[in-house]
Amino acid sequence: VTGVQTCALPICPQLTKTLGEAEAKRIGALAAASIESMNTAFYRPQPDLAHMPAPGTMSAPPVAIAVFDISINAGMQAQYLEGARKSREASTAVAPKSYFGTALPVYGATRARTTVFYYSWAEVDSPGPGVQQRVLQHFGAQEGARINESMTKAIGGINTVLSRTRPDLN
Repeated sequence: VTGVQTCALPICPQLTKTLGEAEAKRIGALAAASIESMNTAFYRPQPDLAHMPAPGTMSAPPVAIAVFDISINAGMQAQYLEGARKSREASTAVAPKSYFGTALPVYGATRARTTVFYYSWAEVDSPGPGVQQRVLQHFGAQEGARINESMTKAIGGINTVLSRTRPDLN
C-alpha cells in the first residue's frame, strides 16, 4: 500500500526521528520484551452492513468497544450476508443510536468482524435489545424468527472481546 510506513520491532524509524536513536532503542527493547506474539490481518469495511454515526455528530470517542469475530460456516457466506443486511436494517430502525462497524476478511483473517461502539458506560451496562430481539421487533415474529434461524445456521461461532478505549494514548 503506497504511503504506509511500517514499524518493525525493535526500532521504529518514526521513534528514532522523534526521540533519538538511544531512546528509540530503549523503547524498542521494552516493546520486544513485552510482546509474546503478533499477527496481521486485513479486513474490508462493509458500509452496507454497518451503522455508523454521521461524521461530526459525536462529541467524544467511544468509552468502550466490543469486537465480535464471527466464524461463518462453509458455504454459508451469502446466507450470513443476507442476515447481516436484515440485522442492520432492524438495528437502525429499533436502536438508531446503537452504532457498529462491520468488516469482512481479506488477508490473514478468517472471520467476519463487527465492532460495537459504546459512548457511555450506561450503554455497556444496559445495551438495549440484542440483535435477535431487534430483528423480531422490526420484522415481526414469523419473519424475524426465519431471519434469526438463518443467521444461527450460518454462524459457526462468535468470539467477543470488550475493551475500554484509551483516547489519551492516541
